[in-house]
Amino acid sequence: DLLEIFKDYPLYIFSNCVIYNEQIAELISRPGSMLNVSIDSGTRETYCLVKGLDVYNKVISNIQRYKEHGGHMILKYIIMSMNQFNI
Repeated sequence: DLLEIFKDYPLYIFSNCVIYNEQIAELISRPGSMLNVSIDSGTRETYCLVKGLDVYNKVISNIQRYKEHGGHMILKYIIMSMNQFNI
């Protein structure tokens, strides 16, 4: 419902990209809108260690789907002790 309310404005959306949402794909393809994804890992194993979930392949697939839809994204990688040697 909130996405519908703010659909006419540039949006900066934060997501873990575990779920793909077609409405978000539409919104982030507009000028001035952006999807910020904190991935914090470069491998499935590191993702499991850092995030505690085995959904790395799903997240990467969803990022690819947003990209194919023309989405503007920032992928964020915060370096911490759990992931600094597995970049």
